[in-house]
Amino acid sequence: MLRVFPHHRQIDVQIHPSRSQSEIKRDLYNSISPGMSYDEVRNIIGWDGILIYEHEVNYSDTKIHEKIYQWSHQDISAGEHSLSNAGEINPYWSVTLQFQNDILINKSSLNLAP
Repeated sequence: MLRVFPHHRQIDVQIHPSRSQSEIKRDLYNSISPGMSYDEVRNIIGWDGILIYEHEVNYSDTKIHEKIYQWSHQDISAGEHSLSNAGEINPYWSVTLQFQNDILINKSSLNLAP
C-alpha cells in the first residue's frame, strides 16, 4: 500500500538581535572584560552567542566547565535590513568569547567596525 502524505510548507526561521544595531562595534567589544559572566556579556551585546565549543574537565576536587561562544555577521538576519542600507553593515565581523565556570577568561575579535 502506498501512502501519500501532504506536502508541508517550509517555515523560515530568522534570528533577530534585540538591539537596534546589527553588529558589535569596537567600543561595545572593549566594554566587555574578563571576569564578567555570560549573562553580563549577553546583556551588553543584546543577543545570545552561538555555542561553538563545550568541554568539562575534572581535576581532583575541581570541576572546570569551559564554553566558547561566537557572535558574528552570520547571526544577523539579512531580511532585517533593506538593500538600501546594506553597504553600511560590516559583513565579515566576529567576536569569540571563552568562559570557564561562567566567567569570561579570554576574548578575541575580527574585523570590528570603529
